[in-house]
Amino acid sequence: MVGAADIEIIIRPMQIADIVAVYEIERRTFTDPWARNAFVEGLGEEWSACFVAQSDGNPVGYVCAVGVADELHIHNLAVQAQFRGRGIGRRLLATVEDWARKREKLCVILDVRESNERARLLYASAGYEEIGRRKRYYKNPVEDALVLLKNLTAPVEPAER
Repeated sequence: MVGAADIEIIIRPMQIADIVAVYEIERRTFTDPWARNAFVEGLGEEWSACFVAQSDGNPVGYVCAVGVADELHIHNLAVQAQFRGRGIGRRLLATVEDWARKREKLCVILDVRESNERARLLYASAGYEEIGRRKRYYKNPVEDALVLLKNLTAPVEPAER
């Protein structure tokens, strides 16, 4: 397996040209994926934060979130299977959190499948705490969602490289 130091990853705002690749990552990652046009709706909007992680000119991960009042709600974060474990998800998360801080959001909220241990470990290591549960939130298979929150008003610790 190629290490994180062996590949160059660029994080940049999502563009309309990325939608086909982003949708393919979405479809391969989630059992109940968003519709392709759902990724188009917020692009370029002031309240929307959508970023892609790019390697060799191709999207290998993405994050989509929306600002609501003084909160940021992360809707989707995914990385292509062969690129997982290289810190790309952490970088996408840090990028969207930085976007939120610059817009004076107080916190970030997201839902995660209870069984998604890998994602839960990422979020816990990034400072997210469980604040609730949405019963039977996910379909295919039916499963609870854990509601996680990160306070953005605390001092920012330097990111690991």
